Amino acid sequence: MKLVLLTSLILLLYIYEIILPLRKRKLFEKMSLIHGLTNLGLIFFGSFFIRIVTLAITYYSIDVYSFKYSLMSILKLSGPSATVLSIIFFDFFIWLQHVASHHIPILWRLHKVHHCDTFLDTSSGLRFHPIEIILSMFYKLLLIMLIGISSSDFLMFEVILTGFALFNHSNIKINNTIDTYLSYFIVTPNVHQVHHSNKVDETNSNFGFNIVIWDRVFGTYKEYKRVKENLEIGLKGVSPEDANSLIFLLLWPLRRK
Repeated sequence: MKLVLLTSLILLLYIYEIILPLRKRKLFEKMSLIHGLTNLGLIFFGSFFIRIVTLAITYYSIDVYSFKYSLMSILKLSGPSATVLSIIFFDFFIWLQHVASHHIPILWRLHKVHHCDTFLDTSSGLRFHPIEIILSMFYKLLLIMLIGISSSDFLMFEVILTGFALFNHSNIKINNTIDTYLSYFIVTPNVHQVHHSNKVDETNSNFGFNIVIWDRVFGTYKEYKRVKENLEIGLKGVSPEDANSLIFLLLWPLRRK
């Protein structure tokens, strides 16, 4: 079911990108095709590892949901209230993980594979180094234990997280007025592209994937309209050729400086 929903969302966003793009490009020019194939390559390798780790999570999660010291167990919550609260907590800790991936050098070495993308579109939302995906899944396993989120609520959160990642990385244009109102609550493509700026202070902002509350509360939010005139996507020092080379991206974090 999750796969069907996400596949449908990817197709809808790609069609939207073609009809009403945020940034114009020639779909069939060489660089666009290479960009697409590179991102699909990373998605393939990432998905391969995700499936392996997901099996491990499923196996080790048999007793996790009844962990007596988890947050949900201590609060003695169940039903809709447990669903809402556990998803909110999960979202905060995923935001915190994202912040850490920018400020802890060994994590940044992996995460910069995602950030060196020079053109954001739907495929960019799933462009991550396989090792980062593995670490992320084990981090989520720890959160499952600590929060006590149920398997169904965890699946719901994963669908929300992946769906929003596809949406806010997509190259779709939203009416400015609508975008302004949406950005008070959720992460729109305009909000998130600030995070993909090649300027460090802008890269280290707008960390949210789903909602913007954490960035607003902790002072890491930057308004798109204040930086849009000079906004450049990617990482300084990384050429477009390297940023779109699958071999380079897979080996880059593993190389000695």
